Amino acid sequence: MVTESDSIPGFRDRIALLVGKDDPFTWAKKIGIPSSTFDRIWNSGSTPKARHLIRIADTCAVSIDWLLTGQAPHGDGDAEALSLPGLFPANSLQALPGASGARLAMTVASGDGMEPTIRDGDILFVDISVTAFLDDAIYLIASGTSFVVKRVQHLLNGTILIKADNPAYASETLLPEKAANLRCIGRVRWIGRAG
Repeated sequence: MVTESDSIPGFRDRIALLVGKDDPFTWAKKIGIPSSTFDRIWNSGSTPKARHLIRIADTCAVSIDWLLTGQAPHGDGDAEALSLPGLFPANSLQALPGASGARLAMTVASGDGMEPTIRDGDILFVDISVTAFLDDAIYLIASGTSFVVKRVQHLLNGTILIKADNPAYASETLLPEKAANLRCIGRVRWIGRAG
């Protein structure tokens, strides 16, 4: 039985994906998780009891398997790729360019910082098996409790350049000690145009 004293690697990151841009404690209240319980989950890395896991899974339309392991259930072998808020069959996602063998999550772009490449409301499939900035590509980045989609360039000296494709936004240069605070959630592999 999972108790709140257990700590499961990556669990808080998956909760952060579900929370998105909402205030985490407001989100938890909407889900029905007491603030003291959510404080242990959010700030101490504890895993909630089964009743709270079920409440999160039901409300957010994700599986408990995904909450605990980051992977989709393997019942019929057809749901290997994960997405938020639901699961997509692996056979439909594996046909996407660059998706062979990827673990994919779906998110919706918000804002105009990556225009014209990514527009507000576009659907993004993110390869969450990529957890390091490997090349000049577009990544889903976590910094604290904020998530952004930006182009990232990793320089040889450890410096990270974070670039918006929209020229109205400035690029940001992070020296290695600041870059260490960034988390690579995954690499954007496919963009689906909204409306």
